[in-house]
Formats: sequence, C-alpha cells, structure tokens
Amino acid sequence: LGNRLLVQQEATRQERDFNESLVETASSIILLLDTNARILFFNQSTADLLEHSFEELKGKDWFDVCVPEPDRARGRAVFAHCLKNGLARESQFAVMARDGRTYQFSWSTKPMRDTDNQISQLLFVGQDVTSLLETQNRLVSAERLAAIGQTIAAVSHESRNELMALKMGLEMLSMTVTEASTKQLIGHLQNSQTRLDRLLEDVRHYAGPMHLERSVCSLQSIWRRAWDSLEATWRDRETELQETIDCETLHCSVDALRLEQVFRNLFENSLASCSDPVWIEVRASLENKDDRPFLRLSVRDNGPGLSPEAKAKVFEPFFTTKQRGTGLGMAISQRILKAHNGSLSLADHTGRGAEFLLELPLDTSSLPTTSDYKEMTDPTDHHPKVLK
Repeated sequence: LGNRLLVQQEATRQERDFNESLVETASSIILLLDTNARILFFNQSTADLLEHSFEELKGKDWFDVCVPEPDRARGRAVFAHCLKNGLARESQFAVMARDGRTYQFSWSTKPMRDTDNQISQLLFVGQDVTSLLETQNRLVSAERLAAIGQTIAAVSHESRNELMALKMGLEMLSMTVTEASTKQLIGHLQNSQTRLDRLLEDVRHYAGPMHLERSVCSLQSIWRRAWDSLEATWRDRETELQETIDCETLHCSVDALRLEQVFRNLFENSLASCSDPVWIEVRASLENKDDRPFLRLSVRDNGPGLSPEAKAKVFEPFFTTKQRGTGLGMAISQRILKAHNGSLSLADHTGRGAEFLLELPLDTSSLPTTSDYKEMTDPTDHHPKVLK
C-alpha cells in the first residue's frame, strides 16, 4: 500500500510538473484572475510581452494596468459575463506593454470553480493576432483600392470631359453677364465645379499607380512653394510659418510635385483646424536608421490636436473631420512617402497641436556640392526662420 501511494504521489508530481512546463513554455498568454479581476498568475510569455515581472503586477487589476483604455470596457464586459453566467467565452481585446505598445489578442475565457462549485477564478488564454489583423486590413484595403481603381478607370475620362465643358461654359457665361447677383451665383457654381474636379483628381491619384519623376531638390523650396500656393487661405489671417533647420543639407532625390502635394495637405489641415494666431513649424534634422541617413521633417501646429478617433483613422481613406473634403489627402500623402521609401506618421506627443513626421532616405551620392545650394537659405544657419 505504501509503495502504491508513493507511485501515485510521484505520478501526481510528474503530471503537475508537466502541466507547469506546458504553461510556462506556451507561446500564448495564460492568465489567472480572481473575481475582482486582480492578477493571481501569468506565465512567462505574458511577462515577456508586457515587459513586467509577475511580482510587479501580482494583485493588481488586470484591466487597469494591462489593457489600453479604448478596450478596457469591452474586456471588463467579457469578465463580468463569464463571472455572471459561468460560461466559457471567446472575445478579442488588446493588451498594453510597459512602453505603451499595444497588441491585439484573441481570448478564450473559462470560469474556474472551487470545491463548493462556486466561481473563484477566471482563466484567460490569449493568442496574439496583431499580425493577422494587420494582414486582413491590408487585404481589405487592397480590395477596396482595386474596386475604386476599376470604377475610376471606367468613369474618369467621361467625367473630366464633362467637367471641362462645364468649366468653359461657366467662364464664358461669367464674361457675358453684368448683374452682380448673377455673377455671384456663377462664382458659387465655379467653386462647386472646382471641388468636384478636385474630388475626382484625389480619387484618381489614390486609386491609380504611383509613378515618381525624381530629381535632386531642396525640400525647403518644395515646402515654401506649397505654402505660397495657399496664400489665398492665409493672406488675411494672422499666420506664421517657422522653419528650424538642424542639418547641413535639405537636398534629396524626390518627386518635387508629389512632395509639394504632401506639404500642401499638411498645411491645409493646420490652417483649417487652428484658430488665429496660427503657428506652424517645419523642423528638419538628419537621422540614422539601420546605418542609413534619413532626412526627418516635422510639421507641427498650435491647433487643438487630434481626437483619439482621428488619431486612429487619420491615414484611412475617406476619413475626414472637415465638412467639405474627400478624406483622401492624408492617405495619398502617406502613399507618396512610401513610394519614396520613406514614411509619414503621426507623432506621439502630449502637447498642444498636431505633429506629423516625414522621413526620406538621403542618397548622398546624388547630392549637389555646397556651391549648388543657391536656391536655399544659408544651410549652415540653424536659427529659426519665419515666413509671414
């Protein structure tokens, strides 16, 4: 009997050790909470992802410390449902690491009962689906883009012909009428025609292939042309464009017209969202990424900034906070930077206003010599420059 008991104990110990090894070596998050959502246990994969040790978080509310605010209510609802109904449940909500990065997880939640058959703990097993969701979103975006491209290809030619005829007709009509009210009405029609033409052009640019005509250009000249093109928008307002140059060169191999479109979109958004006095800063610096030099440009304003929803959707096609707008400006701008092997992103800062970051690879072999910098302000002068 004694030997049999020892054998059973050894089998139980081996089974326990085996289960503990499975839990600790599993690539999934395995998490145990009490009925108040306090952390009782999590495995090593959880600690690695969160960049927190179990000792740091033991006894703390899981949803308060490890779930980002936008997903917190959904996570608590799953917790409450399982606690109330005693049933296992599938769900999806994000977790947040120490540095603020978030990861999307698919969860299986199961209530655990004590010897009195009362729920005493909830077991959460989570699988990281961040990459899967990103792939799905890219596929959805690609399908949407393909559908847009097919539609635009079918209607673009005829639409542009009709819009051109409408434009010419309105211009001829405006030259023949003298009554002020009629001229004003024609002006409104011309503005509507211009907006419709721009809508068609934006959709065509977004859906169509991106072909670059590169040349070595001064980025400062490009953003100044973009600013000058908006003079009608800022001329009668209290505006200031400040330039801070923290690098020796602003020359880069780019498609100047495409980059001008990017800066114009950014400036337009700032002018639309800021109340007077408007302050916009363009800051340029040189950065190294993976041993490659990049020009890093920051466009920042003193407006109210972006709402959490706008931050999440700012680069999504057709998302806009304006009463009139295609919602394609930022999506097109991001495509332009990607076509240049660069990037356009929203800066993560807590101060006032919005800030966008542009990064462009710097090809030093194609840069002009110092004597060719005549179109720029003195490149060695790092003091801020202000344009009114």
